[in-house]
Amino acid sequence: MPSFTITIDGKKYKTEATSKKAAEKKIKDHLKKNVKTPKSTKKSIKKTTETKSMSRKIIDYQILTNESQYTLTTTVKGYIRDGWEPLGGVAVVDYQGKGLVGGIGRYEFAQAIVKYSKYR
Repeated sequence: MPSFTITIDGKKYKTEATSKKAAEKKIKDHLKKNVKTPKSTKKSIKKTTETKSMSRKIIDYQILTNESQYTLTTTVKGYIRDGWEPLGGVAVVDYQGKGLVGGIGRYEFAQAIVKYSKYR
C-alpha cells in the first residue's frame, strides 16, 4: 500500500492509504477523535465535584465487623438499602481464634459506613 504525506494546518502527517483523498480523510478522522479538552474545562469540572461532596453533613457513623467476608457483605448491602454509604475500603485483620494459643489463623473484616443528612 502506498504511503502519503498530507499537510493539515501547517503540520505534516504520513499514513498509508489507497489514494491521496483516502489518506487525507483518514488523518482528519484521526484528528477529530483525538481532540484534547482545554485545561480550564478540566479544572472547573474538578471543582464542582469537590464542592458537592463537601456540602453533605454526616449524621451517623458505624464500623461493621465480622469474621466472614460474605456475612459482612450481606450486612453492608442491608445498610446500603437503608440509606447508608460505605466509606473507604474493607479492613482485614489477622488474628488467632478467640483465646486459643497456637490456633488456626483467622481474619476479621471491617467496613466503615456513614449516613448523610438528606437536608443541608
